[in-house]
Amino acid sequence: TLPALTEIPQSWDKLVEVGRIIKPREEAWTDGLRQPEPGTQGSCSAKQAEAGLIHVFSAGEAPEYLILDVGEMTTAFVTIELETESGGQLLLRYAEALSQELVKASRAADSGGDAEGFFDSYRLRPGVQCYEPFFWRPFRFLKLVVSGHRAPVKLRRVDLRRCVYPGKVRAAFRSSSKLLDDILQVSWRTAELCAHDTHDDCPYYEQLPYAGDLRLHGPIGAMMTGDERLLERSIRMYAWSQQ
Repeated sequence: TLPALTEIPQSWDKLVEVGRIIKPREEAWTDGLRQPEPGTQGSCSAKQAEAGLIHVFSAGEAPEYLILDVGEMTTAFVTIELETESGGQLLLRYAEALSQELVKASRAADSGGDAEGFFDSYRLRPGVQCYEPFFWRPFRFLKLVVSGHRAPVKLRRVDLRRCVYPGKVRAAFRSSSKLLDDILQVSWRTAELCAHDTHDDCPYYEQLPYAGDLRLHGPIGAMMTGDERLLERSIRMYAWSQQ
């Protein structure tokens, strides 16, 4: 029996950009031409938002958006609290890196691009309301797009709960090289974000337990944590799939 996945509160780091979509596009992975408002980058942090108001989407013909940066790749449940006097549409778009025309920029970039990728859509209703997808989402950048609203929409909260397999690191590694220490941290974070109810090949795209990937992921998780349950379950799933 596998333990329950951890759900650890996580804060988003900063607001990247606010603006309007001046030329919407009917494509699944992108919203269209943006017109950012100047001086909005970093104008609100999660700590500043503790007072209960992150942003107000003003009523208008063009859809309005904002992009938040978590600061690192994560797999997390997202909870959004909004308030409005009318209806409208909310779109949550998730991206592991900023991009332009679906071409990813540097993974280290925190500005100068758009959050393009898959999305959730929610229909707004009058009053205070919360929305949370049924499943965790993988992303570093979170884009909120509000459209079709005839009254201002107040964004009150964006809460994250980081969700991964609860493997506690028990292995130890020591080196005189800072580079090797950094490589270990990056490698373990990668393995951790690929461990949920199975060992995933990657958290953003397929999210599937491929046998070739398991040959690497499984032993890494077992050696780092001493917990072989997730590896065992992943192997058994291949046998079950043949029935």
